[in-house]
Amino acid sequence: MQKQPIGVVAAVTPWNYPISMLTRKLGPALAAGCTVVLKPAESTPLCAIAVFNILEEAGFPAGVANLVTASDPKPIGDVFCTHPAVRKLTFTGSTAVGKQLAQASAPQLKRISMELGGHAPFIVYDDADPVHAAKGVSLVKFLNTGQACISPNRIFVQRRILEPFLDTLQSRVNALRAGDGMDPANGIGPLINEAAVEKVDRQVRDAIDKGATLLAGGTRLLDNGLEKGCFYSATLLTDVAPDMLIYREETFGPVAGVVPFDDEDDVIAMANDTRYGLAAYVYTQNLARALRTFEQLQFGIIGINDINPTSAAAPFGGMKESGLGREGAREGIEEYLETKLGGLSI
Repeated sequence: MQKQPIGVVAAVTPWNYPISMLTRKLGPALAAGCTVVLKPAESTPLCAIAVFNILEEAGFPAGVANLVTASDPKPIGDVFCTHPAVRKLTFTGSTAVGKQLAQASAPQLKRISMELGGHAPFIVYDDADPVHAAKGVSLVKFLNTGQACISPNRIFVQRRILEPFLDTLQSRVNALRAGDGMDPANGIGPLINEAAVEKVDRQVRDAIDKGATLLAGGTRLLDNGLEKGCFYSATLLTDVAPDMLIYREETFGPVAGVVPFDDEDDVIAMANDTRYGLAAYVYTQNLARALRTFEQLQFGIIGINDINPTSAAAPFGGMKESGLGREGAREGIEEYLETKLGGLSI
């Protein structure tokens, strides 16, 4: 039996991590022996160009790693999906676009891997330290201004510890200052574009109109020069409910929505009540409860008292409509290999 490179790989990467997402696809594909044609997000082509300049300086042979940029991604995506020389398509981005690419690739039975949207629950049981949990959620929720697929979107807190949890989280959210990311005093940067600001604000307004309580933020920032960018204040909502947009839609912005709960079975059902299944987080000091929750949650990556369960040595990917396949670890290399069996008689 042999493992052989699958062939030419087409890769499409997102804007929110415009360098690391390139390396996560280039590394395993090239290590497996494939050649790659990569299209970066149209919002962040310069980072990709810089990476490929480094590859050229390092002496990569011509044609091994190839870059194509465009303001209109559709024609390139069409070629990636339909050209018979492309044997593998790897995409990181929205679920809607991922479905389109998968459908277009299906007639050739082209191998695909998809790392798509998320809607991560963050469950805090009443045996957890509410202050420690609130500090943890504040760090991962506002990472990259909330523009991460593993960012918590629904924060479920058992009612008995809700008050101390909210007190700590509110103080930390209020302390986050928005501005230039080169200034270490700033903890919140801009959103990617005007559409992102409008989406975040629409979710906040909808939640408030339907009964959520605004504890911090909730506005676009227009003072001190921030009107020139797409800045939204770090925002904290509580009493978030299932009829609100923020409960159903991925936010991709600096809004923490808290949902009180009472019963363990109820919170598992609420956490799984989504078409997404990428990341989830659980805070508890009870090992049996931690393992029980881990087994029942329908998510590919679960951090238990851990806001950073991912690493290069661990498989990264989701269930349900959060994607197909895995990146990283041994599983990530397998995505770019074919298994060939030979029967030999001499």
